[in-house]
Amino acid sequence: MASTLISTIGFPDITKNDATKVGSKGMNIAELTRLKIPLPPGFVITSEAYYYFLDMARIREKILDILTNLDVENSKELEEASNIIQDMIIKSTVPPVIENAVLKAYSRLSGFVNTYVAVRSSISSEDSDENSFAGLASTFLNIRGGKDVTLAMKACWASLFEPNSIYYRSAKGISHVKVGMSVVIQKMVQAEVSGTMLTMNPITSDSSTIIIEGMLGLGDIMEAEALTPDHYEIEKSSLTLIDKKVYKQTLMMIRSTKHEESEEQVKKVQVAQKWQNLQKLDDKKIVELASIGKVIEQQFGEPQDIEWVMEAGKIYILQSRSIAPSVDIHPHPLVEKLQEELVQQPIEETVHIESAPANDSANSQIILSGSPASEGVAEGYVKIVRQNDDFIHLNTGDILVIDRIIPDYILWMRKAAGIITNEGGVTSHAAVLSREFKIPCIVGTENATEILSNNDYVRIDGSSGQVFLKLIEKNLEHPSSPIKHEEEQIDQPFVHDETSVQQVAIEEPVIENIPQVHLAEETIPEPLLPVVEEEQLLPENVSDFTIPQETISEPVYIEEKPKETIHHINIRTATKILANLSDKSLAPSIAQKDADGIGYINGTEILNTVIKRHPEAYIEEEIVEKYVTETATVLETFCREFNPRPVIYRPSNLISTELQFDSGVYEPHEDNPKLGYNGAVKYIENPSLFNLEVEAIKTTRNKSGYKNLSLMLPMVRNEKDLREIKKIVTSNDLKRSSTFKIYLPIEAPSTVLLIHQLIDIGIDGLFIMANTLSGLLNAADLENPKYKNFNVFNEAFMLSAEVIIKTAHKNKIPSGVILQGKEFDSDALSEIIEWGATYISVDPYYIEKTKATVADIEKNLILSRRKK
Repeated sequence: MASTLISTIGFPDITKNDATKVGSKGMNIAELTRLKIPLPPGFVITSEAYYYFLDMARIREKILDILTNLDVENSKELEEASNIIQDMIIKSTVPPVIENAVLKAYSRLSGFVNTYVAVRSSISSEDSDENSFAGLASTFLNIRGGKDVTLAMKACWASLFEPNSIYYRSAKGISHVKVGMSVVIQKMVQAEVSGTMLTMNPITSDSSTIIIEGMLGLGDIMEAEALTPDHYEIEKSSLTLIDKKVYKQTLMMIRSTKHEESEEQVKKVQVAQKWQNLQKLDDKKIVELASIGKVIEQQFGEPQDIEWVMEAGKIYILQSRSIAPSVDIHPHPLVEKLQEELVQQPIEETVHIESAPANDSANSQIILSGSPASEGVAEGYVKIVRQNDDFIHLNTGDILVIDRIIPDYILWMRKAAGIITNEGGVTSHAAVLSREFKIPCIVGTENATEILSNNDYVRIDGSSGQVFLKLIEKNLEHPSSPIKHEEEQIDQPFVHDETSVQQVAIEEPVIENIPQVHLAEETIPEPLLPVVEEEQLLPENVSDFTIPQETISEPVYIEEKPKETIHHINIRTATKILANLSDKSLAPSIAQKDADGIGYINGTEILNTVIKRHPEAYIEEEIVEKYVTETATVLETFCREFNPRPVIYRPSNLISTELQFDSGVYEPHEDNPKLGYNGAVKYIENPSLFNLEVEAIKTTRNKSGYKNLSLMLPMVRNEKDLREIKKIVTSNDLKRSSTFKIYLPIEAPSTVLLIHQLIDIGIDGLFIMANTLSGLLNAADLENPKYKNFNVFNEAFMLSAEVIIKTAHKNKIPSGVILQGKEFDSDALSEIIEWGATYISVDPYYIEKTKATVADIEKNLILSRRKK
């Protein structure tokens, strides 16, 4: 094995074949290197080296034995298991073949001196590329010398088994043995300013905005000292600076310039008085950084989370990754409703709403506000945590109020209905983890722990950043002292001293083949920090990074002005209400309604009303591009009008009696067409037909840029159908991602029986086609007039729906129900919502009625749960 082991790979040498060795972080750094984006030079210690180390040290099975059947909710057991595993890793010997490879790679990077490097953990998971793992493994700064680099590498491996990391994987259902660790080694930099850039708004999913947050010095001071970074917003297409918020910074973190072993490698220092209240990046640098982010997003084809630093007036990129999606992992659907209980209120498109919602004014008032960090609304009793011992008083459904959230608090934050922090920004660990766990969160309130008191009853809106103090009805009164639930008591939480450090250093790459664009002349101030005089750290002359001409013209700067306030009534519900919509002419008007997106575009209706020919005819006449263009044009209309709300397209099942053209030409006569040769099985037999649909989706997403479009598969009957139809999708280079989802329709009774196996194959969610499934379960032809009074929500259907929704919830994927026509049953909807359905999709004329009904159902469910 040693002869074929690849332990290290330099950034320029990483290829697509190395994805499993270097993980997504390594692959993205390699792509940035090829793009000539300025970033630190370095190499990756592969996950192969990590796995080889485990096997040669004979500790892989021991780790599995310790973690098997571990009760991660018991923090004492969790911490003991973590200590044992980390101790085994630290004390085990690194195989010589790995150590030698690391020393050689470090020597090549250093040249004739031992250069300072950052040693950064990079977690990868075979189960999913869409988990953030935010702050869940260690990074070590200012490491110097081959021996110390090797020790830091082992420490990174060991941090994979920190208590919070073990808990996170267990909560997300990720196998411990399918998680690997590569280690990124990069040269250090003395960062004057550093931070994070998001090429979409993670709260509103607005892809037209770039958000930048920045701090003086190394960026992890924000997490270490609970500071709030500057916040800048840029309109992406014009690169116009549209909003900025500047916060005071009294401390900063810098790397040590001394070589003594006793000297701290990274240390905190006071910020000079004259710098504390100044803007961290000037306006021109903000726009320059945003233009780089725009290039990176265009290269990767989806919104990016980018880390950056600035030294001596030069901006460098450290890494880029896709923005992690929110993943719902709460243990019971009623907990979701508690966290996301929403009431009817006017929505104001401003940063700060000055008055309480109209219908809430009688019993609530705005008490403080901060930065929206994770969308959703939650109500509960305040629990203030000033020290770790205070966590013992946090009950499930409380609102956690704290200075800051660090990854060690995952166990606790999952109990909270919502989170409020004094400090932090939208890119902080509190924000990233809250979005991933779908917990409403507000950060940067500055003094929430002082304004609020324990057992205040508040409502927080994670979308607007507001906190409302509510008057409590008598039947909801909370005891003045914390409730003691024996079954909920958890030992003191685990905390470790290491923080995730995300800033490293730089050697300027040669920049080629990018057209020169000259930004407006500016005077660069003296560096905020002393420049490190270290051999080979930075070349004397560093050329500016230049941006392709089409991405930036002359930067536009505007004065800050309050945004215009726009009022509209919006019934907000935890269960998302989607529209069934296949008529593109209705898209503009329906998009103004209170729908959360489009849950069902019926491909058959597009064929009948727009295409008006069988897709087989386009293939025969070799004009497939025409079919793709015509279909994509329709899809673009829906996506444009509803952007950034999700749009789900379901290609036609190609049922002969439903098609209003080419009758008998391409579809054979069938006595029972709906039970005949249609859906996935037809497309699998003739994949060229489905290729047309996939190309139309790709055209809409990639050429037109509408990333809110996803796919619902045609009728799937069994595991073979699902595997084969997915192969057609992926063979056309359309892969599941944070923005592209593949949904499974539940309409054949067989899919109810096979639901576990189908989910295991890999889907992003499922939709119960209520009419079709109910009819087939009862052997009823709903097109027959004799069945005009047929009850879709019959016992067989409800039993099946319960199995499907609860199974989806257990497997942490969303589920929905598509209702067609006038079928409406409030009692049935109540059960469906209580089981944990994520979506209800209805014909557009019933959106308001459904939303109002669902809002009432959710309130009643939450009230009944509280009374218990």
